[in-house]
Amino acid sequence: MPEKIRPIEQMLELSEEESLSPEHLDSQVQKAQDQLLQLKRQQDQIEKQKRELEELSRKQEELERGRAEMSDKLTRSLVVVERDAGKFRTTFGID
Repeated sequence: MPEKIRPIEQMLELSEEESLSPEHLDSQVQKAQDQLLQLKRQQDQIEKQKRELEELSRKQEELERGRAEMSDKLTRSLVVVERDAGKFRTTFGID
């Protein structure tokens, strides 16, 4: 499990012994670099998910527009068919 990310204030609080130890400072720098890399990966993943969600949203809107357009066309076609059927019945005296 990745190490919990500490606030920057905590990372900068060093005791006197720690601040004098180059090994400790190197370790702290390495941890900070690792955390930075982890955050960059998370950012990349979030940006990818955002792009995917935006694409899904665009496709959903396109689907809904197409569905509404198809419904309108079917309704108009039904009106024309009913009108033509009425004319046909009137012309041939069918009731």
